[in-house]
Amino acid sequence: MAIKIKSGDLEVIYSGALLTAPGKGAEFAFEDLVFQLIFERDLAVENRGIRFDLGGEKTLKIHCINFDHTLGTGVKQPLPVGKLGQRQLYFSFWAYLEGQASPREEADFESMIRRIVYTFYLGGEVDG
Repeated sequence: MAIKIKSGDLEVIYSGALLTAPGKGAEFAFEDLVFQLIFERDLAVENRGIRFDLGGEKTLKIHCINFDHTLGTGVKQPLPVGKLGQRQLYFSFWAYLEGQASPREEADFESMIRRIVYTFYLGGEVDG
């Protein structure tokens, strides 16, 4: 029996959790679309943030800046990240720093792992 899950108008197509390799991010692939979560630390920036850039025609790099909290940091709303077939594809995630609760200036981020909880959704049909 197949289970269909929706959140609002969005259909959940895949959801899960993973532990990263120490100091690494994660990569997700749907058909020919690739999404890379890249975690960066910038002590000159006080706030957390996200920056996007293309790593090719079908690759989206999501740079997560100062996502360094044991209670987690993520996106408040699903991010539109592409199309799957004729429908809008969305991505939502929350990342938790595992293993240390000290201030970020003292943490050894190169050896720490992250727990990432993620969901991919499909929205309505889009043109072109």
